[in-house]
Amino acid sequence: SSQVGVDDFGAAEVKIYPNPTSGIVTIEMPFEGNMTMMEVISMTGQMVLKREVFPNGGIITETLDLSDQAKGMYMVRIDGKSLPSTIMVK
Repeated sequence: SSQVGVDDFGAAEVKIYPNPTSGIVTIEMPFEGNMTMMEVISMTGQMVLKREVFPNGGIITETLDLSDQAKGMYMVRIDGKSLPSTIMVK
């Protein structure tokens, strides 16, 4: 498949650690492209974080600080598509 982006990503290719987290969390995943948007969305649908990320050698490695956020589950969107794994802030 020559599809660019996150369409085909399974949970195995997306690493989120530590998870659950008390705030600092790293997301690591393959991504072809020079730049994309990463968004973190609460379960109530509120966007709590949005930033440009720059893959290095086809891999995104991005560390986020969610320690200001309420405890609970958060979805991550890359390039407008939700990742299969959620972040649990405890």
